[in-house]
Amino acid sequence: MGKNFTIFISSDNKKGFFREYHVSKTQFHYGIGGLVFLGLLLCAFLLDYFSAFSSHLHYQNHQAENKQLKSQLVQMHLKMKRLNSRLHQIEDFSHKIKAMAGLEPFPHSTLAMGPLSHTSFPDLSAAFDIKHKAHHHSRTPSSLPKTPELINTVPSTSSLDSIVIYIEGLDKKSKLVHQDIHLLTEQLYERKDIMSSTPSIMPAKGWISSHFGYRKYPFTGDVSLHEGMDIAASSGTPVYAPANGKIVFAGYKQGYGKVIVIDHGYELSTLYGHLSDIMVSRWQKIERGQVIGSIGNTGRSSGSHLHYEVRISNVPVDPAKYILNEFF
Repeated sequence: MGKNFTIFISSDNKKGFFREYHVSKTQFHYGIGGLVFLGLLLCAFLLDYFSAFSSHLHYQNHQAENKQLKSQLVQMHLKMKRLNSRLHQIEDFSHKIKAMAGLEPFPHSTLAMGPLSHTSFPDLSAAFDIKHKAHHHSRTPSSLPKTPELINTVPSTSSLDSIVIYIEGLDKKSKLVHQDIHLLTEQLYERKDIMSSTPSIMPAKGWISSHFGYRKYPFTGDVSLHEGMDIAASSGTPVYAPANGKIVFAGYKQGYGKVIVIDHGYELSTLYGHLSDIMVSRWQKIERGQVIGSIGNTGRSSGSHLHYEVRISNVPVDPAKYILNEFF
């Protein structure tokens, strides 16, 4: 218990190694304190190291989860875009069927506006003494629910909440569209004659080289209304009737070349121009899908194609509005 500590170090070998150290009490206390401090420092370092290591592992796991979640959100985003696009197609398809069945009026945009082109379409009521069928009484358009307005914008993949809300909206809209089509199907059974007499399929296989609307006339360079659509295909390609009807003209017409005109009733008529062959005769009744002729290059034509027109009360409308098999 003195003021100094004496430390003896000896060896039992033959040389007799022996050392003696004198340490003061103060030095001893400082030494013990230093060892304790170093021990605490080492413990703190080890704790910090393991804490950092654990945080690093947690960060890596978090990054992996984020990467997986981001991938899932991207896939969900793509699926929603496809679903949204499909719902728009179904909505458009529903409107077309409604219009054809007389359950919904055609939008004004489908009718030709402004002056018609110099090319005259045969006046079915005067030139061919057509007596159109009388319109059947049908349920007014207001009796069917309108197809809901679809969502136009797909949310960003960065917002999970907005995606969930968007999916719920799509689900609700799809149910309403399904209900609308179900009611529409019931109404169509009452209008089978109208549907079978309404052009609804492509009249020939090929590619559309010119759409309905104003364009530069290829022979004169003047801008005029193209009153139908041109379907380009090789000469001899079959032309099909897009609906039931009666042949009111089958022969040659200036500009059109070999022409067939079909009266479908209900103020609807169709024309097929530049044919190479006519396989029907005037006043013959035909059915949808029946071959009536073949594509050619007769009349004023710059190549083998079918000029196809649809008219309501002798007013040209866009034939694309009547093609239902373009999505299927």
